[in-house]
Amino acid sequence: MRSLEGHGIRLIVKKILVLLLIFLLSFSAEREKSNLKLAQTYFYRGYIEYTQGNYSDAIGEFSKSYLADKEGYYGELSYLYIGIAYAQLSYKKGQKGGIASAIAYLNMYPYYYKKPTYLFLQREFIGYSYLLLGLYDKAKDIFLSLYKDTLRQDYLLNFLYADALSDGTNRELLNMIDPRSLTEKRYLYHLVKGFYAFRDGNYKETIKELSEAQSLNRYIEDDPEFLYRYAVSAFMEGDSRKAVFYFEQLDRKDMYRKYGESLDYYLALIYLMNKN
Repeated sequence: MRSLEGHGIRLIVKKILVLLLIFLLSFSAEREKSNLKLAQTYFYRGYIEYTQGNYSDAIGEFSKSYLADKEGYYGELSYLYIGIAYAQLSYKKGQKGGIASAIAYLNMYPYYYKKPTYLFLQREFIGYSYLLLGLYDKAKDIFLSLYKDTLRQDYLLNFLYADALSDGTNRELLNMIDPRSLTEKRYLYHLVKGFYAFRDGNYKETIKELSEAQSLNRYIEDDPEFLYRYAVSAFMEGDSRKAVFYFEQLDRKDMYRKYGESLDYYLALIYLMNKN
C-alpha cells in the first residue's frame, strides 16, 4: 500500500516538474518574442529618426533595440546604425574626432559578432564615414571593393561621387549605370553627373543635373559639396540672387569651413557688382 502511495506521489511530482518545465519554456519563448518585438519597434523608430537627420534621437532608439536583442537580427543591425548615426551627428557638430571614433567602433563589429551577418553594410558605413572626413581615396577604395564584390550600382555611384570630388578620372564608368534601374539612389546619379560637369566648367549642365538631383532628394541641400557647386554655377550663369541664397546655405552647412575663403570672395564680388 505504501509502495503504491509512494509511486503515486513520485508520478505526481514528475507531472508537476514537466508542467513547470513547459511553463518555463513557454515563458522564455514569450519573453524572447517580446524582446524581439521591442527590438523591432525601437529599430524602426531609430531608422525613421535617422532618415530625417535626427541623429541623436536615432542613437537613443538604436541603443534600446540593441539592448533588447543583442544577439538577434535587430540588435546586430542596431550596432551598425549606432556607428553611422554617431558619425553623422559628429559631422553635424563639426567634430572630426567623433567621426574617427565612429570608424573605430564600426571596425570592432567583427570582434563583437564572431559570425557577422552584415559585413557589406559595415564596409558601406565606414565608406560613408570616410566621405564625411573628406578622405576620398579611402572611400573610393571601399566602395570600389564593394562594387566588385556585389555589382551593386549604388556602390559604384558612391565610388564615382568620391572620384568626382578627388579629381579622379573614372567618369566613363557612369556609362555602366542605367538611371532607370535605380530607385531611391537615382538622385546620386544626377549629383555625380553635376559634379563632373562642374569640373569641366559646364555650369549650365551643372545646374541642370544638380536641380534634378535636388528634386529627387531634398536632403542633399545639407551637402556642402552640392551647395558650393550650385552657388558658383548660378553665379557664373548670371543668377546672383540664387547664388547668394545657396552661398548663405553653404555658410551654415560647411562645418569644416572648407569653402570659407571662396564663400567670402564670391559674396564680396556679388556685393560689389550689385553696388555698381
